[in-house]
Amino acid sequence: MSRYDDAVERMTRLTFVLLGAAEHSRNPERSAAWIIEHVEGYSESKEPSTMLKRDAKDLHRVGVPIHRRSGGGDENTLYRIDRDSYRLPEISFTAEEALALSLIRGFNQFGELSRYSDTGWAKMAAAGVTSAPGAEEHPLQHVLATNDLNRLRAEDFYMLVNAVERSYRISFHYRATPTTPLTKRRMDLWGMVTQGGRVYLVGFDIDRQAPRAFRITRLREVALQRKSPEFTQPTAPLDDIVADILQPHDLIDAVLEIPEGTAQELAVRGTRRPDGRYALTGVSLDWLTRTAVGFAPEVDILEPAAARERVRELLQAAPTTTEED
Repeated sequence: MSRYDDAVERMTRLTFVLLGAAEHSRNPERSAAWIIEHVEGYSESKEPSTMLKRDAKDLHRVGVPIHRRSGGGDENTLYRIDRDSYRLPEISFTAEEALALSLIRGFNQFGELSRYSDTGWAKMAAAGVTSAPGAEEHPLQHVLATNDLNRLRAEDFYMLVNAVERSYRISFHYRATPTTPLTKRRMDLWGMVTQGGRVYLVGFDIDRQAPRAFRITRLREVALQRKSPEFTQPTAPLDDIVADILQPHDLIDAVLEIPEGTAQELAVRGTRRPDGRYALTGVSLDWLTRTAVGFAPEVDILEPAAARERVRELLQAAPTTTEED
């Protein structure tokens, strides 16, 4: 271990010892003699009192509120930590900031993305990982969004991080539904946005010449393109762009039977009635039917009849083996 590592460990132990005394002892002060005897790293020194005095100065310089007062001789010098100054003030987060942090926490714990837990996912939060208005009403959507991210290959997600940071153009293959073929798309990538428990790439579609949003679980073969001098920048907050793109024009009210513990993506969008059924208000017919197909046959749409018929058509059209949405 290097001398630098030794010093860091020694000062860390000193900090915790003094903090413990401040919080759990009637007397928050500890003498130099007591510290030299009880804190590992000082007794081995030829000049332990000098080392302790230097450590206390270094800690104070970096913000640890260590105070020293003379007690008559170096070994009787008293040290203490100002507990009130040491504590950080409480921090309040908006719903959007809390969601970004919950996603970042999820990256570090599950799936392939845990491999990159030390590379600074907070950069993605600054680049646009936010929640749509109303997301705070459904905490489970935070979990669903994290699941979306963890279904990406880690290499693909790392590539997206670089693209957002450096304003790179990307290309990828995209499947709009489980039954449609993959199509190649090119995009000036702006960031990532969560909405309704899903995570979307948002940027400028080169081929469509318009802003577009793509659900990340439907991406394949992500590749970085050479930085383009024509990179198109967003003209509005990413939340607003995605909300406008995804705004459904086929809103309906529906009643569903959802078995306990299943299809939470549908359950969080509705209200459970006394009879155990779920009432969904103002949801997209297309979104509802395609989502329900993914949970068939456990989930059953009872009303309206048009939605039931649409689910039947989708199930009949689906191949025997479908790729996971």
